[in-house]
Amino acid sequence: YRPTVFNEYAQSVADVGVTTATILKSSILDFGCADGIFLDWLRSLGADLGQLCGIDISQEMVGLARQKGYRAFSLGMQAELSGEKFDLVTLWDVLEHLLDPVKTLKNLTHYLKPGGHILLQTPRIGLLSDALEESFEHYLPIEHIHLFPREALIQCMAAMDVLDRKSVV
Repeated sequence: YRPTVFNEYAQSVADVGVTTATILKSSILDFGCADGIFLDWLRSLGADLGQLCGIDISQEMVGLARQKGYRAFSLGMQAELSGEKFDLVTLWDVLEHLLDPVKTLKNLTHYLKPGGHILLQTPRIGLLSDALEESFEHYLPIEHIHLFPREALIQCMAAMDVLDRKSVV
């Protein structure tokens, strides 16, 4: 499982032009960090443990991430990060689960340093989902509240003035 997920992270990060050198010098907040698997991938590249942080809804997942040495916080504890700024905020397959994704994204911009970036990955509807119809495996009706078409996702980000149009894949 881990090698597959690590390869997916590598491909997704490369798709938007983020290099290992950039990762290694960046402070990173992973929103929806689960047990810290993305942070594990970053560590496998040589990222400094002190540069990595996570937030998750699950206390259990936060506990697992903390056991690995990560600074991890539940949603209720995220006030402890007040005033902290990061070069990069990531959301890996989180946006589709949120009741108010735009509000969450807007709130996450408060964690960005000037010139910082939000990198997110989410299943979206479009050509592939239309072609696969019921076989589209990324639509989980109970868990997935939103699936965005590409343009709607771009509009969400553009409305917050945090969009780098070159990075939309």
